[in-house]
Amino acid sequence: MQTTQKQYDALKQQAALYTIKSPINGSVELMDLKLGQAAGPGTTGINIVNDNSLKAKANVPESYAGSVRTGNTVKVVFPDAKDSITAKINFAGKAIDPISRSFPVEVKLPSRSSLRPNMTAVLKIADYTNANAISIPIKAIQQSEAGDYVYINVNGVAKRIAITEGKISNGSAEIKTGLKAGDEVIVDGAADIEEGDKVRVLQGIK
Repeated sequence: MQTTQKQYDALKQQAALYTIKSPINGSVELMDLKLGQAAGPGTTGINIVNDNSLKAKANVPESYAGSVRTGNTVKVVFPDAKDSITAKINFAGKAIDPISRSFPVEVKLPSRSSLRPNMTAVLKIADYTNANAISIPIKAIQQSEAGDYVYINVNGVAKRIAITEGKISNGSAEIKTGLKAGDEVIVDGAADIEEGDKVRVLQGIK
């Protein structure tokens, strides 16, 4: 009787090998296999999609290895869906790919009706944060042999101020020294004025 039970259990295990089971929950998006068709490990033909467990992947250049890590805030933009999500990087690879000189990052995404697997995503990673930073448009910054400077409006007169730049992002520059909160920086026409020139603020012009 014990021998028969073992044979029965062995037959059940063999029969289980003829059943295809998905390792994930989801819906069948593609079924190319036909009834009676031979299949085995590595055989394609069934595509299972679980849109409740999506993630965005990207390869980050090696130069950001010291500043991009797990936990960084990232804005994930989906141009075709006209949607965006602010999340955290939940995985950042440690090894640099020797060919692309980059490392992978992943961001888990919430379930949304606007998102689909294999959509194009743009990741904007916050690799530097300074809550007290003063930033100005790059076009307001002038250069000379003595260093960078800007013009500010002081009682209707242009005054030249030497500055030290920090990080640059999206057309704006962080100013580490030279400016303080409340300074009126001259942006438009800054390259055409000199210190002492009279300036006038036009209402509605930004």
